[in-house]
Amino acid sequence: NLPSTMTASEASAQHTFTIPSTTPSRTAGYIFTGYSDGTTTYQPGDTITILSDETYTGETTLTAQWVTGCTNGNNRVCYYSNEPSGASSLVSGSMPDQTIVYMTTSTTSGTIDSTTLSSSTTALTLYSPNWTLAGYGFKGWNTEADGSGTPYGPNQTITLSSEQKTALGSNGLALFAQWAAASATGMDAWATNNGCNSLSQGDIIALTYGSDTYAVAKLADNKCWMIENLRTSTDAGTATTSMSTSVRTNREYNLVNINGGSVSPTDNGSTYQWKSYGGYYSWASTIKSESSYNTPQYGNPSSTTGSTQGICPTGWRVPRSYYDSSTSSAQADFPNLASQTGSVGLREYPNNFVFSGRWAGTAAETRGTSGDYWTSTSLNANYACVQHFDNSSTRAACYNQKYHGYTIRCVTGGS
Repeated sequence: NLPSTMTASEASAQHTFTIPSTTPSRTAGYIFTGYSDGTTTYQPGDTITILSDETYTGETTLTAQWVTGCTNGNNRVCYYSNEPSGASSLVSGSMPDQTIVYMTTSTTSGTIDSTTLSSSTTALTLYSPNWTLAGYGFKGWNTEADGSGTPYGPNQTITLSSEQKTALGSNGLALFAQWAAASATGMDAWATNNGCNSLSQGDIIALTYGSDTYAVAKLADNKCWMIENLRTSTDAGTATTSMSTSVRTNREYNLVNINGGSVSPTDNGSTYQWKSYGGYYSWASTIKSESSYNTPQYGNPSSTTGSTQGICPTGWRVPRSYYDSSTSSAQADFPNLASQTGSVGLREYPNNFVFSGRWAGTAAETRGTSGDYWTSTSLNANYACVQHFDNSSTRAACYNQKYHGYTIRCVTGGS
């Protein structure tokens, strides 16, 4: 996709050329690092000046430079933003490599941005992305830049083969972000027009809500889910750095976690922030109501037979946990999805749930080790249900203080 030559129209003491801004492509798995003239490496859009006298009739050749695996060395997972060629901007946010530390004893711990593996360990939990790309939704990771390789969820635990562990030690593991361009239709209009019916199971699209774009997939339960955590302040209530511990009807939310800062997915404090964790919302913000909804046990707050839009776009709902006190009802969104996927499967592509933990008081807890997502199901005036999952189990957990901050996924479709 590049011209074979670039020529100047007039002879002079020097010739200045602008390198085409289009990035060249190659077979999947190769990473473009620039053009080299043998001495200097140039990037697309750079200018190159060739000095000569008026009789100069020679040529300069720029050769594309490519690498495979991790450019920064072995024993690491390297994450590449992999912006699509049609993107008008680069991603916002930054991510470190995931350094692999091989330990000889179980009592030795790694550094905060490292993942500890031993000779017998085969499970590796991937980092969640700390990137957003204007006009695009994040679909997941892939071992190939063009998406033709093995897909992984953003926070998935993968089982390493002996060959993969050997490869980590020699070339590292390169993973490429996969992006879906936003449809011209917003999330609300798409759902109102029954857009979910047009998708087949496993299809992924991207839709906008407010100023953000979210990837949406039709999952194993044949309902359409956001596969990124909600990160909006629209109709959320009051921004706060600490959830109120005394008033359970406060509409509060915390978006500190997506507003910059250093990065580490293993940190449970407030210093390290990850955009993929989205926002933390009190239950009152989630259902967009100041009422405590002292409904019958396991009742849906809008009624015992209805759904709750809450903070979600029009046509979407906050997922239901128990429905009319039944765990087997097809309307119980989270229990049915969990039964299709299991704890591990929730984090696999394309489900893409992440270990976002919760916001309790002034800091995040269990972030990086478990996930908790609000439902619209109320236990009583003080407690509501979340869907909890970790590496070994998933379950409805209903004794959760309504003033705590949890993350949100919206769902549409089904009955």
